[in-house]
Amino acid sequence: MPGAKGLDRKEIEAQGVSILKDFDLYRLPIEPFEIVHRERIKLAPGGYDGCFDARLEYHAGKRQFLLFYADERTDRTEGRIRFTIGHELGHYYLPEHRQYLMSGVWHGSHTGFVSDNRIEQEADQFSAALLMPADLFREAVARFRQRVCTLKELKTLADRLKVSITAAAIRYCELDIEASSVVLSRDGVVIFHVPSYDMRSLGFRYVGQGTRVPWHSKTTSLLGDSHKDFAEGEIDGEVWYENRGGRLWEEAMKLGSTGLVITYLTHEEDDEGD
Repeated sequence: MPGAKGLDRKEIEAQGVSILKDFDLYRLPIEPFEIVHRERIKLAPGGYDGCFDARLEYHAGKRQFLLFYADERTDRTEGRIRFTIGHELGHYYLPEHRQYLMSGVWHGSHTGFVSDNRIEQEADQFSAALLMPADLFREAVARFRQRVCTLKELKTLADRLKVSITAAAIRYCELDIEASSVVLSRDGVVIFHVPSYDMRSLGFRYVGQGTRVPWHSKTTSLLGDSHKDFAEGEIDGEVWYENRGGRLWEEAMKLGSTGLVITYLTHEEDDEGD
């Protein structure tokens, strides 16, 4: 089994960039299937049911890797499928993961930042770094008028990069482009919360997994309106963060008919003299 220490995020980022440059693919949008093709990994797409996203197997007799993945015949979007391929490439390239696979052990992956398993988290980190290299991602954000992004602009960026809005928003927060947080919820229950470093520094640190979406949030108002897909407005920080005041701007967007809602929170600077 893989060790408990884990890989350094900077090392994962550097490896993703190195692979892209070696293949002369360091430009947006990144094409993960081209990397699979060049590595001669055999693809086995299918309309797999349930929560299965993908599985990478090593067949010692043929000295070949085989990648099973849920394709467009399922409810997976193009962005999710591409992220899944990037995730499996993480298992292929990260040395500890690769050693694990070549020992003959395999497991089904469930991608998208929802697993508590360290190995799966590392593969998600690799996929984000591969599909959204930090420098290229920051350059893309800087092309927007304010040099930062609203949630709708992040959706535009995600479409350009051929990734999901969830993946793009998480990457935006993790790269600390501004004081911001992203929350993903399903049917009013929080799945995860990712704050930027600046957001944590301001005291907006924690939204509990499995907790209910706050009653006075814009997200809750969106959930209560079947005719709307988007809501936004200024809120007090205490709506989402217990005992932490201050002004936040909340944007919430339904993700199709899945019951999922992505919530994007940004810190509002106080006006001079306030």
